[in-house]
Amino acid sequence: MEPSNILKIDTVDNSWRDKDSVMLDACFQLLKDCIEKENLIDGPTAWEADKNHSLAKNKH
Repeated sequence: MEPSNILKIDTVDNSWRDKDSVMLDACFQLLKDCIEKENLIDGPTAWEADKNHSLAKNKH
């Protein structure tokens, strides 16, 4: 199991980056990790609740 206090940002290399740019990449990495690792796409969402939910599910 990986430590939860370490965030590996796929889009950031070892070259210098301003912190505001790193924060943007970190936010998207956290969102990506949450969706992929916590399995939110196939989680408790009622995808068949209405037409809009069904359309959102089918866009994947």
